[in-house]
Amino acid sequence: MCNLVGCTNCISSTICAQCNTTANYTLTGTTCLLCTGGTFPNVVNGTCDVCMLANCTTCLSLTVCSICSINASSYLNVNQTCSFCDPAQNTFINASSLTCDTCLPTNCITCSSLTTCLICNNSAAYFLNSTDNLCYPCAVPNCLTCANLTTCAVCNTSAGYELNLTTLQCQTCTPPRFMNFSSLFC
Repeated sequence: MCNLVGCTNCISSTICAQCNTTANYTLTGTTCLLCTGGTFPNVVNGTCDVCMLANCTTCLSLTVCSICSINASSYLNVNQTCSFCDPAQNTFINASSLTCDTCLPTNCITCSSLTTCLICNNSAAYFLNSTDNLCYPCAVPNCLTCANLTTCAVCNTSAGYELNLTTLQCQTCTPPRFMNFSSLFC
């Protein structure tokens, strides 16, 4: 049985032949050295080398990264190096999977994070709710064109609704008033 710290193959109780490199140990002479602080085990020369890969926080070798810097908007690509996840392209680091994902909120044109919208698709009648920063359809009854989520800009005048200029809601023309289709008011 091998009782030397970090050693996976002991020759004797004081001599190690192979260290646990997956646990960040490297063989230095006959003992195992723990590589810490942004270094990785260099099995060729038995040293702990500094990780020099761009935006990589944990290297497995001189050319292979295992963990990229989320703070630098970097993710681990298929080549096991770090790639930039560009927020200007509506892509953000998914903190759970550590992948670069497209902005999730539906009908969002510009996101400020993976799950938070900044600008909604107003041309499709979706507007930003400032409480949860998600996009919702215009909810003003009898409104053809909304100004925002809760106010109207153009009411359905053909159905007898006019815009109340105080509340910016649609209201019916109550008799004896009727819709003046020239002015679009009752």
